Amino acid sequence: MSAFISTVVGGLVSIGVVILVEYLRRPRLKLTILPPDDGPWPNLPPPVQQMRSLRLKLSNEPLSWWANWMVRAPALQCRAAITFYDQQGQHDIFGRTMEGRWARSPEPFVLPPLPPLPPPLEMDDLPSADSQGLPIIPEWSCNVYPGESETLDLIVRTDVSPNSYGWNNETYFSNPVGRNLQWQLPPGINRIEVVITSSGQKRTSWFTLMNAAGLQAFHLE
Repeated sequence: MSAFISTVVGGLVSIGVVILVEYLRRPRLKLTILPPDDGPWPNLPPPVQQMRSLRLKLSNEPLSWWANWMVRAPALQCRAAITFYDQQGQHDIFGRTMEGRWARSPEPFVLPPLPPLPPPLEMDDLPSADSQGLPIIPEWSCNVYPGESETLDLIVRTDVSPNSYGWNNETYFSNPVGRNLQWQLPPGINRIEVVITSSGQKRTSWFTLMNAAGLQAFHLE
């Protein structure tokens, strides 16, 4: 009987150790505010002369010193959902979330349309839709390995308007360039919710956008 109990207890301990190790190895994500980026920005569209960009840093924290015998798992397929609220953080201003853009991801671009092809053409020979001058938008997600980080673009403001504008891949096709009117915020104080999803887990962080004064006072808290 005692041997049976010892076997059961040993099995439970082994299972518990495995669960604990896997729990400790899970990605540990942390969002922090980066200093405002004032450029220099090449090719700013006239009459813009200055632009300030506010961004966040997503880190996958390394394991503590006492657990260095293990390896932290990478955070795979990280995606960011950004929601803009009023000053009290209760009213969703746009009624939808903005897909975040990772700063190191390729910039979106438009392929020029192909010249007309002479007939006759078989249906399988027709050019694909992506070659007809449509936007090519890169993958929204990124991987963050232990001890490393990725930069998340968030919002910008220029010197020609007190409004601020959410920045993501859609911005590259906006008119005027760099100021996406679909994500335009008037001057004031706003709350921003950023939800990171990765590897079956979520990390939610809140930030305060301060845009009640001049460009140099435009910042996150």
